[in-house]
Amino acid sequence: LAHLQLDQLFDAQRAFTQAWERDPNNITAILGRVQVLLLRGELNEADFYARRAVETAPQNPRAWLVKGTLARGLGDTGTALRDFERAAENFGDDYRRGVSLYRAGNYAESAEAFTRVERESVKEDATYNLGNARFQLGDFAGAAAAYEQALGMKPDHADAQHNLALARAMLARLEQEQFEEEERAQEEREEAEEREEQE
Repeated sequence: LAHLQLDQLFDAQRAFTQAWERDPNNITAILGRVQVLLLRGELNEADFYARRAVETAPQNPRAWLVKGTLARGLGDTGTALRDFERAAENFGDDYRRGVSLYRAGNYAESAEAFTRVERESVKEDATYNLGNARFQLGDFAGAAAAYEQALGMKPDHADAQHNLALARAMLARLEQEQFEEEERAQEEREEAEEREEQE
């Protein structure tokens, strides 16, 4: 995969093809081929190998995650959601499970998984993603708290700063709406009392 990070697609494709030719069930080679094909824009062939990956290693969560990502890219949302759920079922790591559940639109379970992450190398990302999951659930106070915690770990996290501002704006809007609703209810009570007094 280092080849992919260096944008040396030809070398990466050759390496993954050689590994796959030596062992057609080599899941790393199959997934590598999918990634190279995606980067080259060859979606139909990438889809073929993504399907091959889940047939070869149905318990491999990365295979389901890649297949789901490709299905979403092809506009097949239903398949993508099912594939992300399958990935989540097979991930033992709470961070990766949380990401899969989030992609599947299962924000409540995603938030639960992110709160259980203990691995330090992804703790800040998990906390940020916890904020995103809570935001999707409409828990803007919880989202703001998670973004603040993420910013405590990485103060220059631009996305967390932006999303914190959004969560606070949503909280302010909800508070304003609640205040206006309470005022309307008070006015209605006062009008009803006045009518009763007049009768």
